[in-house]
Amino acid sequence: MTAVRRSFLPVALAGTAVLLLATGCVEDGSAASSYGSGQPQPSQQQQHPPGHSAAAGAAGQAEDDEPGLSAVRAFDIGKLVVDGGGFTLYRSDKDTAKPSKSNCAGKCAEEWPPMVSVADLKLHNIDEKLVGSLIRADGVEQVTLAGWPLYRHGTDEMPGETSGQSVNGTWFAVAPDGNKVTVTDGGLSGEFGL
Repeated sequence: MTAVRRSFLPVALAGTAVLLLATGCVEDGSAASSYGSGQPQPSQQQQHPPGHSAAAGAAGQAEDDEPGLSAVRAFDIGKLVVDGGGFTLYRSDKDTAKPSKSNCAGKCAEEWPPMVSVADLKLHNIDEKLVGSLIRADGVEQVTLAGWPLYRHGTDEMPGETSGQSVNGTWFAVAPDGNKVTVTDGGLSGEFGL
């Protein structure tokens, strides 16, 4: 299935969104908070404190972007989570949250780069108790949200794009509470208060 490129921000506003995220000005205007305790949730097997991976930086993240997770409101699909560069983060129905497990490897991980855990991950409007990490089969430490492994989509070329939404009926933008963001003919659905 060919991915349809969608964007929740007009091109002219994309730079502004990145600037707002970088300065910590997000939906409710609160300042950035440091990454939580990183303590694994009891129900999340193979969880590890952040920053113990040999890999540095988040996959697909530019060198000058601050590693982080931010809750933002997309004009077309509601609240979702973006990385430090403003790129949409996704979860897969083929993964599991209890226990946390990624089933995306090889070619899948090339198209859907995992978000790599770092020690100084910043959180903006994200409950630190929901953030953790897991060690993938390839040895990379991947960030999780409510147990769900997080990914970028390789065809999202700029902040605000959501070209990975609903790909193959299994990939969805992730909401701040870890639920998947879905769009139906009747509007938005999902358990993330709009």
